[in-house]
Amino acid sequence: RYLSWGAAGIFSTETRDQSGLFDLAVRPLGSELLSVWGDLELPHGVSLKNAPWSLGAMVEWPAGLRLIGRYFENESWSFGIAYAFGGAMNTGHAGLSASPRFDTDNEMAYTNWGFRLGYPERGFIGEYFQKDRHYLAMNLKGSVVHTRYKYFDRGHRLLSILKSLEDAKNDPRVKGVVINLSGIAISKGNAWELREKLMELQAIDKHVVIYFDEAGMTEYHLASVADRVVMDPEGMLVLPGYVLGRTYLAGTLEKLGLGFDEWRFLEYKSAAETFSRRSMSDADREQRQALVDGYYTTMQADVCAARNVEPGTFDGWIDDETLILPEAAKSNGLIDDIARWDDIQDVITELEGTPKGFVGAGSLAGRFYKSQRWGEPPRIAVVYAIGACAMDSGIRARQLEKMMLALARNTSVKAVVLRVNSPGGSALASDLVAEAVKKCAKKKPVIITQGDVAASGGYWISMYGDEILAQPTTITGSIGVIGGWIWNDGLADKLGLDADYVARGKHADLFFGPGIPFTGVRIPHRPMTDYERESVIESIKTMYVGFVDKVAEGREMDRAAVEKVAQGRVWTGDAGLENGLIDEIGGLDRAIEIARERAGIDPDEEVRILDFSTRGWFNTGALSPSPIGFVFKVPSFWPWGGPGAESNVDEMTALSEEFFDDYALVYLREIIKHNGRALCLIPPDFLPNEARSVAGGTEWPQLR
Repeated sequence: RYLSWGAAGIFSTETRDQSGLFDLAVRPLGSELLSVWGDLELPHGVSLKNAPWSLGAMVEWPAGLRLIGRYFENESWSFGIAYAFGGAMNTGHAGLSASPRFDTDNEMAYTNWGFRLGYPERGFIGEYFQKDRHYLAMNLKGSVVHTRYKYFDRGHRLLSILKSLEDAKNDPRVKGVVINLSGIAISKGNAWELREKLMELQAIDKHVVIYFDEAGMTEYHLASVADRVVMDPEGMLVLPGYVLGRTYLAGTLEKLGLGFDEWRFLEYKSAAETFSRRSMSDADREQRQALVDGYYTTMQADVCAARNVEPGTFDGWIDDETLILPEAAKSNGLIDDIARWDDIQDVITELEGTPKGFVGAGSLAGRFYKSQRWGEPPRIAVVYAIGACAMDSGIRARQLEKMMLALARNTSVKAVVLRVNSPGGSALASDLVAEAVKKCAKKKPVIITQGDVAASGGYWISMYGDEILAQPTTITGSIGVIGGWIWNDGLADKLGLDADYVARGKHADLFFGPGIPFTGVRIPHRPMTDYERESVIESIKTMYVGFVDKVAEGREMDRAAVEKVAQGRVWTGDAGLENGLIDEIGGLDRAIEIARERAGIDPDEEVRILDFSTRGWFNTGALSPSPIGFVFKVPSFWPWGGPGAESNVDEMTALSEEFFDDYALVYLREIIKHNGRALCLIPPDFLPNEARSVAGGTEWPQLR
């Protein structure tokens, strides 16, 4: 940033002539405003005393205009001026310079004229005449996600969208942002973060225009922030409110011939209810009601502030209107204009009083123009823990642990931001990552930013961060442990399966049972004995005590205070802030800002973000069906034989087809995989779509 030096050699291919070139430059103000340098040429056979040298200085202000002075060893000097023609969108590759050379008598000897073609540079004249001439246009069709594949993935990365909006905020040529939400798939949390970023643009008098055709609660929450909300003439707005419910599979498992024993001793730890009950427990009903109330209150406050309406008016939209067509939406004040995306320019012209050009993110100054900084800027790493807490799928705990420890050792990385979007899972995988976060935090700041879900094991991996941020609607907490035992209670008979064994050891047969063909799944053939059950439950209770102790250590809280908000209960981000589970309401953008502050990096200093968001080359799971469908589904061509076999096959196939699309089946597979072991999980319907796609071991296409 402050110092640059270089050395080079020149060698003739025809003679023995050769020279060494050396230069040293300093930016005393740490920026391109003032640069001072000296250079020296040392030809072959010339002494250092007689070697030619020069001293120079360059002032660049405003951007693109450079005044250059230079003094030579023979007492001659030069003074020049250079200008880069940047400023208009996608310009700046060209530049012009003039440098008169004066002799020792101060007489002008000659003038060097220069014309440059190369990497783009900014220019103040072009920027002045281009001020407020453009709108950043963004089409967000597809999923808004944290991570994506390198190829064949149409997902929009949240961090990339935030970066584009930040560039638009800092580019004087951009007057506003226009966004097409048609076909968007976005979670409540990601929509809130984009909404907060758009409000930053509005705070500096940059306008926001948002178009949608069909929208629900989340899409309208995002759209409502705009200065002009535009709805398609044939569009539809559906605002039913929020609901959290779940499918209960106790009867289904009974018909399939599977026994399930839920090990639950914490009042609110309800993840396994879906397999053991036929309706919601009082504790689960209480915490779910608190969640939907939090979702509703957040949207109500935001929309009322943006649309300048009273809470009662908002309630009327939800309770009395619900399904709203364009004309009704406009007359009720939910939108401002009815127009097609192709006509959005007319809406902007009316808003601004003059037409504006549309540009993409790649044309903005923050991306198009190269950095003028000397040397490598300080780095902040952004790492992701997305999906179930598992060793080799989901968050990929083994790989994530190695990454965190490597970042701890990397001196060029000044801070780490860990984005958590996980419902938990394996206690081992959770603790492996948590310990790596703890070790990294001893070396440099580690800021945790929680997405839609960071609960149970997802909270476990968060607790050692220097600061924890969450969105208002984040599902956080769920400090607790559960377990369960699934066994064959007639399934083998329905499938015509027999199994036999020999064993040595009183409990050797505990995990033995018939294997389901083509699935790799083996169902234990018996329930646990009282002794076996008590032994496992005691280990779960011990693990829970350890979980609470670790949260108390990581959060620097009294153990009793942690116990008060634990018991497996989930909380919204707003509630988590009140009870000490998180430190601040904020998103990924704010987490990076805090990481910069804690690392001691000046607010105006350039920072390089190391974004570890690439999952792989491409999604192999999209090329084949989901393996979950083979867990219990019975192909009709299997020759089971025996009386009644055909009806059993038909019954099981119908049952499996009825609930294979329910994500609870992924949890059932996880419990079978970890049968009899402690799990740090929250209910399956809390899991965000992005995390669902990586939870089952194979990465599947995104769900809306």
